[in-house]
Parts: sequence; C-alpha cells; structure tokens
Amino acid sequence: MTRATAPDWDPDQFRRFAAERAQSFHDLLDRLGTGPFDRAVDLGCGPGDLTALAAERLSIGRITGIDNSPTMLASAVAHASERVAFEASDIATWTSEGDHDLVLAAASLQWVPDHRSVLARWVAALAPGGRLAVQVPANAHAPTHTVAAHVADREANAAFLVDYEQALIDEMGDHEPCFFPFSRILFVARRPSR
Repeated sequence: MTRATAPDWDPDQFRRFAAERAQSFHDLLDRLGTGPFDRAVDLGCGPGDLTALAAERLSIGRITGIDNSPTMLASAVAHASERVAFEASDIATWTSEGDHDLVLAAASLQWVPDHRSVLARWVAALAPGGRLAVQVPANAHAPTHTVAAHVADREANAAFLVDYEQALIDEMGDHEPCFFPFSRILFVARRPSR
C-alpha cells in the first residue's frame, strides 16, 4: 500500500487480537536471539507496543517504528521513550544508508507491492553484519482463501487463474508453494560483513 491509497487502521480493533498478532512477533524475536543492536527499525509498527517490547527484549539502543497510519502512530506515542521513536512513512519506499543493525518487519510486507524491490531497499539499509527479520502470514488454507480458490477454479475464471498462477510462478521462481502448510513464514538473514 502506498500512503495515498492506504486505509487508516483502528488501533482498538487491532488490539482485539493482540495475543494472536503478538505470537508471530515473539517467534520472530526468538529467531534473532539476544542483542545488542545499536540501531533498528520496525516497519509497520502499528500501535507501537511490540516495537517497545523489541527494544527491551533485544537490547536495542535506538529503534524507530515506521507506519503510515496516523491513528496507529497517535497510539504508538504512548510507547515512545529515549530509545523508542515513531515516524510516519511508507514502508514500501523506506530505506536507509546501510546504518541499521536490524530491519524488522512483522506482518507488514504482505501489505505492499513489489516485494523484490522493497526487500532490496530494506537490505540496503543494513550495516555490514546487520540482520533482516521478516514475518508474513501464510494463510492459503484459511476459508477466505480456499473459497476464493474454489471460485477461481470455475471455468469462467479459468483464464484468470492461469494468468495469476503464472504471475506467481514468475515472481517466486517456483511452482511449489512450500510454505503454505505453515501458519506464518519467518526468516532472518544476515548481511555479510565487508
């Protein structure tokens, strides 16, 4: 989503499922182990509570939460501190000059297009030895997706399905959706030291 087309989010509605949303965040932090990290960013920080949690749990010297929702950022202010700040920006275009030890994106990458370019910008923001940690939902087995697949399988939609499947294969470079049995996808990568 771009800033111009993004809907605003409701922090209260978002918090109704806080425990479910937080579990994958905790899983991602578990993959990172312990810090310390001098400089980090949380892309798609939402109401900021998990950004502040990451700062404490990973011994982050300075973390900036980025979001494009004014209402989420207004809620996040409650979690701001000497080590935790929040900024309005579009995560699809965000980058930095190779000065971050950690780029964290939990349940946000799926909301923006052109993942290849977005991930390239995020990697470019990493200092040598810095880490990129990303979590996205893998919910192809959810009723919303299985019903959509069933509708798409109808003969009238067959051409669309073939076009969509080919576009997915072209983007991913493979026709095996190996991640779909899982409820989420977690990955952590380290930028090589120079």
